Amino acid sequence: FHLIDKTAVYQYKSLLFGMSVATRVFSKLMQYMIEPLQKEEIRLVYYLNNIYILAKTKSEMEQHSS
Repeated sequence: FHLIDKTAVYQYKSLLFGMSVATRVFSKLMQYMIEPLQKEEIRLVYYLNNIYILAKTKSEMEQHSS
């Protein structure tokens, strides 16, 4: 996979230090991916591999999840 920044593209060939850092790398990538959604005022909580969409009504949740 690769990570695109404003100035460069980073691509990993393997995880540094093996699988011991896999959850940390995944969490950092999730933070980077979810940030634009939070700027659009979509309330999200993520934990490990789960993403929770917070909404006051069912219709608001459906709008944010489509």
